[in-house]
Amino acid sequence: MYLLTKMLKRIWAIWFMIIFGSFLIVLFPLFWLLLSNRAFHPMANKLRRLWAYWIVTFTGVDYKTEIETVLDKNQQYIFCANHASILDIPYFAIIWNDYFKFMAKIEFSKIIFFGHFFKTIDIPVDRNSKISSFKAYKKAIEDIQKGYSIIIFPEGTSERNPPELIEFKNGPFKIAIDKQIPIVPVTFLDNWHLFHWHGDFTGNPGTSRVILHTPIETKGLSETDVERIKNETFNTINNTLIKEYGSKQAVGR
Repeated sequence: MYLLTKMLKRIWAIWFMIIFGSFLIVLFPLFWLLLSNRAFHPMANKLRRLWAYWIVTFTGVDYKTEIETVLDKNQQYIFCANHASILDIPYFAIIWNDYFKFMAKIEFSKIIFFGHFFKTIDIPVDRNSKISSFKAYKKAIEDIQKGYSIIIFPEGTSERNPPELIEFKNGPFKIAIDKQIPIVPVTFLDNWHLFHWHGDFTGNPGTSRVILHTPIETKGLSETDVERIKNETFNTINNTLIKEYGSKQAVGR
C-alpha cells in the first residue's frame, strides 16, 4: 500500500508540473507582450491570476483564505510568508489585487519561461552580492512608490524541513520601515505537504489554507526597530504553525 500511495503521489506531482508548465507556455506569448511595457504589468498580473485559477482547477487543489483583518486594496503592503512549495506562488496571484510584485532569489530568473517575470515585473535578488541586494532594495522602493505591494519570502529559501521556519532576512522589514507601510505576515498551512518539491518529488490534491494575519504597522518606526518587527512577524507565523502541527515540527530562532 505504501508503494502504491507513493506512486500515485509521484504521478500527481508530475501531472501538477505538466499543468503548471503547459498553461504557462500557452499563455507566454501574451505574457511576453504585457511584460514588455510597464504600463501593462497590472494586466500581466490579471493573466497570472487566470493561470493560477487554471492550475488549482485542473490539479484538484482547493484553496481557503482566512483574513484576520480586512486589508485595504488601495494600500501598499509588504507581504511576508513562509515558503516551502511552488504552490505558494500562484496562490498569491489569487488572493491579492493586480498591483503586486514578487521579490525572490535570483535563481528564478534563470528558469526558462518563468524567469522572464524576474527580468521584467518581479525583483530578483542575489543575497550573496551586496550590489545585487542594494539594487533589489532600490527597485522595491521605486515600485512601492508606483503603487505596488511587494511579496517576499523572508527565509530566503524553500530548501528546509517544513513546516519548520528558519531565521528571516532583514530586507523586507527595512523596506517596510523606509516606506512606512504595513507588513502582513502570511502563513501557508498546507502547501508544504501538498507539494514540497525538495526531497521526494510527490504531492497530492487537497485544500490549501492560507492566513493573512493582522498587519504590523511601521509608521513612526526607524531602522532600530527592524529586529523587533522581524521577530514579531516570525513569531506570528511560527506560532500559527506550532498551533497546527506541534512544537517539535515548527521551531525557529
